Amino acid sequence: MRMNETGNVYDVVFHENSTFLNSLIKLKTCIKKEFIYGGHVLALGSSLVAVSVMILNGMILKWEFLPIIYLITLCIYNFDHYREMEKDFSDNLGRVNHLFKYKKILPILITTYGISSITLLIMFGNLESIIFGIVFLSMGIVYSYKVKKLTSKILAFKNFYTASAVALSALFTVIYCGFQINWLFFVIFVFLFLRFFVNTSFCDIKDMQTDKKHGILTLPLFFGKNYFLKLLHIINLLSFVVLISAIILEILPAYSIFLVFVNIYCFYYIKKSKCPKINITSLSDIIVDGEFIFWPIFLIIGKSVFMIL
Repeated sequence: MRMNETGNVYDVVFHENSTFLNSLIKLKTCIKKEFIYGGHVLALGSSLVAVSVMILNGMILKWEFLPIIYLITLCIYNFDHYREMEKDFSDNLGRVNHLFKYKKILPILITTYGISSITLLIMFGNLESIIFGIVFLSMGIVYSYKVKKLTSKILAFKNFYTASAVALSALFTVIYCGFQINWLFFVIFVFLFLRFFVNTSFCDIKDMQTDKKHGILTLPLFFGKNYFLKLLHIINLLSFVVLISAIILEILPAYSIFLVFVNIYCFYYIKKSKCPKINITSLSDIIVDGEFIFWPIFLIIGKSVFMIL
């Protein structure tokens, strides 16, 4: 090791350590941004929703299905935001700046996500799940190309379409696992639809400026933020009623009562959004999109508690 001009070797060591620590901090920041802006929060949530569906149906967990749904979600998410990158500068500057860093290779990544998901599906899935998976992936791609134009003509079309597509992931899981479609599936579908409708509608708050500019008919723009948040409380309450009713009717297992924490979680971030100093983009990208990550955790805790009781 060479000393500096003052002959102090400790200064050199300190400088090298500082450089190394700065590199680690930059790497940590880069990974954090990729996890948030690259769609990994939502993809992880989608995978864990599939786990929740398996738990509620009493299925043996098929772990190989998780990367399939994860990669499909990443493919759809990044394809949509790649096409919308120019429009998102005003409301989603953080995401645009991050994706712009590897814009040239983003089409390759998106293609890799799509091909990898279908390859895994062919390797592990049955014929029905392969067909459904291809249709499911195509729904996301077609939405960005053609269907998205309807968002400027039909109020909340994006929310209904996206929530329906995500709710269909429950059907995808059931088909992949070879389980029967029954009342339990129907309840899960409705509950998931309502939960994701709240999710995607809430995220429209951060896009109000861009949506208004491009004439997209969203609920926050139609009702105004205050009345819109009251509407979200009503939908959140409705999903709570669906959950409790299904438990009372013994369609859902008793331990699924712990999914009530999802409603409490939702109530929290809706109230939090009213704070004047809140960063609505961070709230949407981390807290709101992260809701679905907690589903299997609540179910596992609930199942454990009821086993003890």
